[in-house]
Amino acid sequence: MPIERDCCRLAELAGLTRAAGSLEISRPGGADGSGHLHLKLATENAAVARKAFSLVKGLLHTSSEVTVERQQRLRRANRYVVRAAMPDGSAQSMLHHLGLIDRRGAVTGSSPSALIGRACCRRAFLRGAFMGSGFLSEPERPYHLEMVFARRALADQVIELMATFDLRARVAARKDSFIVYLKDGEQVGRFLSVIGAHRALLNYENVRITKGMRNRVNRLVNMETANLDKVADAAARQREAIEKIARTIGLRSLSPGLVEAANLRLEYPEATLEELSQLSRPRVSKSGINHRLRRLIKLADELLEDRGGLVDGPS
Repeated sequence: MPIERDCCRLAELAGLTRAAGSLEISRPGGADGSGHLHLKLATENAAVARKAFSLVKGLLHTSSEVTVERQQRLRRANRYVVRAAMPDGSAQSMLHHLGLIDRRGAVTGSSPSALIGRACCRRAFLRGAFMGSGFLSEPERPYHLEMVFARRALADQVIELMATFDLRARVAARKDSFIVYLKDGEQVGRFLSVIGAHRALLNYENVRITKGMRNRVNRLVNMETANLDKVADAAARQREAIEKIARTIGLRSLSPGLVEAANLRLEYPEATLEELSQLSRPRVSKSGINHRLRRLIKLADELLEDRGGLVDGPS
């Protein structure tokens, strides 16, 4: 049969029908009162409708049509419906290959393992499922990709297929549907690569890289701002301590090293420790400047407790 010669296209159509397809029996039209079986695919995306029509026409070799249903509620988009007639003689075989019915003719909730046994077919099945019921948020927003299924068994099967490509999807119930979703940016990009959506992947990664760079710059700026605030607060406390010492016992009562540190801080109130180190003569290390300024703060605290005490030693 032609339907057996292209397993990947068949797997893609199977994924599409499992996500957006249904079986319909039309009103009796023959003398015997029997109805006609149709495969129906519905989507709001015109490109997906064209793809579905192409797959149905190329694989099923049966009469098919595309109709447009205008939806009035909440100004929703047009709904494109692809219908394919299932000839009586081959309908059951076709539908069984698509995973819509089992060998006994009962509707099934998953696809035959033989159809998705190879990696290329699993990719095609996931591609079809995403075309039928998938949603991808704009990469500028929080990362989110989802597919909606009517049956939990199918959602679980899709999660298992995704796991074979190291995709860690989850499922959540929403009203009468089951949502398979990814929320990690790298995982979303991997999924687009798996299903062969290379153009969408390039656009997605470009925006994701830009977003990542912007977030990194913001983090660095915030970190730098926090550091500057910390330096400013420390310098303010140091100046306050030096001024307190100058008002009480005077700076001349200090050792030469502490006097130099105090004068440098008063003269350069916004300088960093590294800058004060470079300004010191003779050159004092950054840790040495920091040690002297800490001694000045400690001395000012001690003066609050005992105005007559003075603890000072070699710098």
